Amino acid sequence: MNTETQLFAKIRADSKYYNQAKIINGQQISFPVFIDPKWINSLGRDGGIARGGPGGSYKICDIDLYIKSDASEFKIS
Repeated sequence: MNTETQLFAKIRADSKYYNQAKIINGQQISFPVFIDPKWINSLGRDGGIARGGPGGSYKICDIDLYIKSDASEFKIS
C-alpha cells in the first residue's frame, strides 16, 4: 500500500499571484507542491509555504491544495 500522497495546488482567483496560473481551455492546471514545515509556524495565520509551481513558492492562503487519484482531483483545502 502506498502511503505517500503527492500534493497539487491551484492559485486562488483572489490571489495577487493568479496571473501566474496556467490556464488551458478555460481550466487552471494544477502543479505539484510540497509543504515546507520550517515555515509553518513563522508565518502566523497565513500558514506555511508550498514549494513548487510557476512562482516557486506560495503561502497557503494563496492556493487551494488537491490530491489526485487516477484522472480525478480532490480539493483538500
